[in-house]
Amino acid sequence: MALEQKSAASIAEQPWRSTDLQGPSDLSAAHSTASYGRPRSFEIVEPPAQISTNTFHVRDTTPHDIFPDGGTRSWVVVLGSFFLLMSSYGMMNSTGVLQSYFASHQLSDYTSSVIGWIPGLFVFCGLGLGAQVGPMFDRYGPTGILIAGTACYVAGLLLMAECQLYWQFILTFGVLTGMGAALLSTAAISAVPHWFDRRVGLAMGTAMAGAGVGGVVFPWVLRAGFKDLGYKWTMRLLALIVGTLCAMGIAFVRSRLPRSQSKPSINVRAFQDARFTWLTMGTFIMELEVFGCLGLYPTYVVMQGFGTTTSIILLSILNV
Repeated sequence: MALEQKSAASIAEQPWRSTDLQGPSDLSAAHSTASYGRPRSFEIVEPPAQISTNTFHVRDTTPHDIFPDGGTRSWVVVLGSFFLLMSSYGMMNSTGVLQSYFASHQLSDYTSSVIGWIPGLFVFCGLGLGAQVGPMFDRYGPTGILIAGTACYVAGLLLMAECQLYWQFILTFGVLTGMGAALLSTAAISAVPHWFDRRVGLAMGTAMAGAGVGGVVFPWVLRAGFKDLGYKWTMRLLALIVGTLCAMGIAFVRSRLPRSQSKPSINVRAFQDARFTWLTMGTFIMELEVFGCLGLYPTYVVMQGFGTTTSIILLSILNV
């Protein structure tokens, strides 16, 4: 009995090392043995039943990563885009009225197919140049682009009021006004997704409605103006209306995301994605059909024996 007490006392006096313990059974034995000497307490910690092997990537968020997705400031941008698309796309939807007027007045010596190059070039520049304006928007923001677009657009309409020859219409309306339309429409469309994420579809649809409104309003403005004011003052009035809409667009439209530091250029690598390529082709075909038909429709209606008023009514219905 004395020998057992001596052994227990000597064991209690020895320092404990973590390497001496091989598992929970050793801890229990050590606790029971050490209880004969100085009191020691041990807590048995069981290892977790299952250790997760999932890897998580944590990225710091910035204020730019959180989209407002609404609010007064965001919807003001949508309103500005509405005005800009009303003046640019709305005019593209109304080019048939101008083509019909040219065919019966200044350019009556030309065929409809030749006259069609004037609004056709306007639509081509307004849509085709957007591929280059987009990278410029990413680099410089919307304000400078909108100011330049307004200057080109209004100047083209004012100069077109003085045109009498075919090549003059090509340069003023087809090229200069078309360049302005490309600058205005691309900046207007690109600004909206800066402010919306979950509701971007609603916001874009609201902004694009401006194109339909312009397609309804401008044909009637042109018809009434040609009848009461004459060609020159009608074009000047149209330039005033468009300039006012663009001025409100410049005041309302702002970008939110950081500016790109790369040079403004077209990134053709995006076409390596088959989904993007098919989407681009589908959009191209759709816009070719829409703007091509709207441009030729009034002339076709007049050629079928209907009056100008009927052609404008039908064009307005299509835009609605």
